[in-house]
Amino acid sequence: MSPWVPATAGDAPPRADVLDDLGSWLVSDAWVLAAVRVTGTQELPARLVDVIIAADAMNHLVLSQRELEHAVARLVPAGLVEVDTRGFAVTWYGRRLVALARGEAPQRMAALHELLEGVDVVAEPWMLDEGEYQRACLEYRHTVFEGYRRETRSLRRFG
Repeated sequence: MSPWVPATAGDAPPRADVLDDLGSWLVSDAWVLAAVRVTGTQELPARLVDVIIAADAMNHLVLSQRELEHAVARLVPAGLVEVDTRGFAVTWYGRRLVALARGEAPQRMAALHELLEGVDVVAEPWMLDEGEYQRACLEYRHTVFEGYRRETRSLRRFG
């Protein structure tokens, strides 16, 4: 079963924080697209935690559940990203758009956001299962902490 549920589905749980800003592209949408680009392919889709880790590596921030839901609501109907039970995969069109953005990280994300603003799309609201998001964040924290511990041990050994 997919952790993603269309917000219009009859069995979707009611939520108080319904996305009301789906009419425009956000910078976080560009970060999600770039993170999926470096982690997920059609053959091997990225897990949610992989997208969170990649976005953090690029932007030094952890994506919120709301940012992920907003991105999926726009990137999927635009044909830039696919999401299914296996995870996230970037499409050919998504790869092409990311390749057109130029510059270093902050400027490149601004350029990608500008390119996204040229993509006309009618958003389809999706909701991410809260438990799935929390599990991905827990795995992310564990992964980051383990990396920190390995690095700290290595520095003590050679320092």
